[in-house]
Amino acid sequence: MYGSDAMVWFHDIEKSIKQLDSYVFLIDEDKRTIFYYNALNFLIINE
Repeated sequence: MYGSDAMVWFHDIEKSIKQLDSYVFLIDEDKRTIFYYNALNFLIINE
């Protein structure tokens, strides 16, 4: 699960997202899971 709660480095959030998004070994589904579905499941949000 991607976390952006480290507000000490708030200026690096965009850089971190771009870096993770650039990894060629992650397919789009992996990235969706990291950025969205893990948090959805963690927070038990029903769509």
